[in-house]
Amino acid sequence: TYEWVKWYSSNIIPYRLDSVSWELFGKGIHELWDEYEQYLKAQFQTEIDRIQQQGVVAGKRLTDSGFKSGNSICTATGDVYFTINDYRNPIELMQLSSTTSESEFVSELKGSRLDVHLENGALIVVNTPYRNASTFADLYQLDLATGDIQRLTRAGRYRFAVWSHDGELIYAIKNSNGNGAIHRLSKTGELLEVLWSGKTKEVISAPDLSPDGKRLMASVWRQGGSWGLEEFDLDQRQWRVI
Repeated sequence: TYEWVKWYSSNIIPYRLDSVSWELFGKGIHELWDEYEQYLKAQFQTEIDRIQQQGVVAGKRLTDSGFKSGNSICTATGDVYFTINDYRNPIELMQLSSTTSESEFVSELKGSRLDVHLENGALIVVNTPYRNASTFADLYQLDLATGDIQRLTRAGRYRFAVWSHDGELIYAIKNSNGNGAIHRLSKTGELLEVLWSGKTKEVISAPDLSPDGKRLMASVWRQGGSWGLEEFDLDQRQWRVI
């Protein structure tokens, strides 16, 4: 694998995987892929059979826009909001109806990280120029009915954010110089409280609020370790490794 990546990286013509495969292994990429699938089946088929015997239901495809769709948010009504980004046109926010199973265009976006509250609308992270010298991640609020957008923070450096369930608060992840922090904001973006400040090189990513609204689940990276799932108690202000 290392040699394959090394040869591929130094190839003057990008994406010539098949020629590199022939040079290194004497086989085409399609034959290698078939062998890889056979390896996966031998490695995991027993576990797959056990899961299927337990009656686990496979997921159902909701969209057909391929790798371009993501950042899905399921609301209490069962509707799903998601983004489409083909890297050529503006990012599109879509709404998938739980009753009709049809997707409808909501609005164009300048950022794809978002959370949705049925009353407050979409909370969006947008990289925004600041004083013509820097670009910071700030929070914007999108009215789902009118498409109007309002800026909530300035130079906030908030890489992720989620609404509280009642829509009165925002829990935002700040990242500055590689250090993470959790801020509690008002619904208008005013800083109310710093709930936690990380040490050197502690990074928080992709938070989600628990159903009881008392904990944040997030992906956490700490220096000397790797990414992992951790839970942050908003009252005790302590992390717990999942």
